[in-house]
Amino acid sequence: MKLIKFPLKVLVLPIIAALCLAYLLAKAITHISCYILGPFMLFIGIILVVMFTKSRWTDVGICGGIEVACLIALFGAAWIIVHIEDINSALIRFVQS
Repeated sequence: MKLIKFPLKVLVLPIIAALCLAYLLAKAITHISCYILGPFMLFIGIILVVMFTKSRWTDVGICGGIEVACLIALFGAAWIIVHIEDINSALIRFVQS
């Protein structure tokens, strides 16, 4: 059984390295985008409150849609990072077995 697993373990090592690189890159991009999207979302939120008090419902819908799109982008990036980390840890456990 060890003879069957050994070539697979050797083939998995570059995949682990690529996933580690993708994880670090995605994490860095997420942190940078949070610094950009955070103030933008705050600005859009302030505009949303102003438009809500002035009863400009079309503008409220547009600003709300932009705000939701920003939230979906940030949560989507976090979801991708978590799944890359899970796949990487499963492959590491396979190599260590």
